[in-house]
Amino acid sequence: MISFLWSYRAVPQARYVAYALVYQIAFNKWSKVAEICRRCGGKCCRDGPPIPIYEFDIEDLRSRYPQALKHVVKVGNTHVLPRPCPLQRGWACAIHDAKPYACLSYPFMVEEVAIPAISRHLNSNDVEIEAVETCPASAEVKNLVDRIREEMRRSLGREPKPLELLEEVIRVLQ
Repeated sequence: MISFLWSYRAVPQARYVAYALVYQIAFNKWSKVAEICRRCGGKCCRDGPPIPIYEFDIEDLRSRYPQALKHVVKVGNTHVLPRPCPLQRGWACAIHDAKPYACLSYPFMVEEVAIPAISRHLNSNDVEIEAVETCPASAEVKNLVDRIREEMRRSLGREPKPLELLEEVIRVLQ
């Protein structure tokens, strides 16, 4: 996916999303995120608008956690989970291994964050990924990936391509 997006790097939106995906993957892979979320109490699951649930999410839940579907509400043509999320147990997700796409893409790629961020980058080739103000884990991941990105800029003498950055992030996180 990152390589595909990067093939359209002349389009600012594709360029932004390619880098944002690296930050999101780091967020989903970094073991320290769980501890930061625990300390935060999982505020992202408690506060905010309802969580969109897509048809593929419903199918996954139906096969893996059918009891979770009783919490999915249809509003117009859209399925949502209300917030506070009824599937949150303490600070954690009770269906973590089948969490909906909107939850998996939080904080860097969720629509409510990504669409405004992409709009701010429409006329720029510079990509600055932003942390979500209410998410301490996003700030930690942003700082980590930004440090790696800056080290790569110095050693390469240029901005690292998203795939190069991802490979280095994964190496550092192992």
